[in-house]
Amino acid sequence: MRQAGGIKTAQAVEKDEAETLKKINDTIKSGSNEDLKKAFGLQTESQLRNVKNGGPYQSRQEFFDHLNQNGNGLTGYAAWGSFSEWIKTQQATPAPVPTPAPAPAPAP
Repeated sequence: MRQAGGIKTAQAVEKDEAETLKKINDTIKSGSNEDLKKAFGLQTESQLRNVKNGGPYQSRQEFFDHLNQNGNGLTGYAAWGSFSEWIKTQQATPAPVPTPAPAPAPAP
């Protein structure tokens, strides 16, 4: 396990894992707090801070280790699983199509 202030070492990651890690890191970077709570199945602000303060994550194990270490009721495995399910729903849900504004009524 990496100690605070220690050097992060690059680890070989599988392609699927690398894609999920990229999506996790992108979501943490650009998502709102509500998006993060939904994506990771978070219940408390403490859990939210824990997820946000650990990134960017370099490996699935680093994600698990960080989320499991503080014992606030959130496990890395549960958060990873919730995120994987959330991503599937995001990909399956088509983007909303903008509705054009109604044309103004002709002047009398």
